Amino acid sequence: MKAGAVLTGFPFRSSTIDPDVEITGLSIDSRKCGKGELFFARKGYKVDGEQFVSDAIEAGSAGIVAERDFPGIPTALADDVREALAYCALNFYKHPDRALDLIGVTGTNGKTTTAWFIQHVLQSTKCCGLLSTVENFDGKNRTHAVLTTPEAHDIGDNLARMRGNGCDRCVMEVSAHSVTLKRIFGLNFKVGVFTNLSQDHLDFYGDMETYFKAKKKFFDNLGPDACAVINIDDPAGERLLDNIRCRIISVSPAGRSADVRVMGTRSGDAGVIVLLNAEGKGREVDLPLPGLHNAANLASCVGVLLALRMDPFSSLSLLASMPPIPGRMEAIPSRDGVRYFVDFAHTPDGLEKVLGSPDIHEGGSVFCVFGCGGDRDRGKRPLMMRAVCDNADVVIATSDNPRTEDQKQIFRDMEAGEAGNRKVLYIEDRREAIRAAVDEAKAGDVVIVAGKGHETYQLIGKERFPFSDADEINQALKEAGRVGQ
Repeated sequence: MKAGAVLTGFPFRSSTIDPDVEITGLSIDSRKCGKGELFFARKGYKVDGEQFVSDAIEAGSAGIVAERDFPGIPTALADDVREALAYCALNFYKHPDRALDLIGVTGTNGKTTTAWFIQHVLQSTKCCGLLSTVENFDGKNRTHAVLTTPEAHDIGDNLARMRGNGCDRCVMEVSAHSVTLKRIFGLNFKVGVFTNLSQDHLDFYGDMETYFKAKKKFFDNLGPDACAVINIDDPAGERLLDNIRCRIISVSPAGRSADVRVMGTRSGDAGVIVLLNAEGKGREVDLPLPGLHNAANLASCVGVLLALRMDPFSSLSLLASMPPIPGRMEAIPSRDGVRYFVDFAHTPDGLEKVLGSPDIHEGGSVFCVFGCGGDRDRGKRPLMMRAVCDNADVVIATSDNPRTEDQKQIFRDMEAGEAGNRKVLYIEDRREAIRAAVDEAKAGDVVIVAGKGHETYQLIGKERFPFSDADEINQALKEAGRVGQ
């Protein structure tokens, strides 16, 4: 595509890039910049892309987009390079969002499960793509995800492939970071979903109000023809209602007056059975996931079906056969009578919902192995410990991506949340912590290893080491002579 077509429509201050030069791609990383690509010199929070302009040009870049001029280098000047990238990506990929019904799911917890519920049901009627924390689906191929919400040009690439593969819809997790960092700038969403808001990412946002405003901005930008599906049981959801200018579908996991209500839950053979009421009609839905908190995610899924003006109950039976979601109350088979789960819960609210679900406590003791990330919000560490102490019988604290922070300091922060005279074991090596839980658990007990979920690595120092909670549970079972199925 010619540069003139890529740059058209955006309010650049000026441009010295030849409008007839062929642009072969868009890049934000000079190390990966190819011949003929347009390099966007973003000012990052840790690294300034302007430092690498010469590297990009040397690699064959056809020009750069920056916020200041670079004499002798073809440059398009923008007030906001992130906005320019998002806009140019839509131009470069010929606005694939216009060919797809985009459904964005945002909230602190429940984004992935809700997105998977929605995508699984919609896929039964029309081809539906997926951009999620765990994996992406373009209508033909599934690939591991790198970010909850990809960079703007990667979103454009993914949506273009979905369009080419015959998708009519796409379900996308929308992180607060993706709103703040303009990754979704300019996208035309048909439906926006709000699950909940609780403490997370305060290392980035500083306080809960700023974090809330990032979520709110997503809904502020929904067009008048869109629809917002809002969990009104969450105080932040109620606040969102005041300014939304499009149609609203209200959701109440607590059974309050709303378009979609959860009227009751009970344990099923493999998960939870939810009694739903949607627009006055009731139906029981069998979910393959344990944890009564998943009823809220199901209610949001039903809200999306209503938003798309579909019969909310005609396809929900498909959820009973939905494949497991990696790292979301993912069951690890065993033959020792212990139920093992891997879950991504890494916030106080997430841990409380997972560990506090009554169906988890129907047998013996509940073990929880968990940690707190390094170089991240220190304020939530004691709150996470309190949530685990209040809801688990055996608490094992360990490492969870300590990064460059001293693990002993992380443990000290966590100690402040110990409660209820609960004995807490502190085992720095995550592998040994998991083995300790497997060794101590007995038939009828439940072991939940929380925090990493689908992740297959540990970040220690500045290095990434292979690590999978699911694999470690299986290995510990094998070493103990209690192999899984």
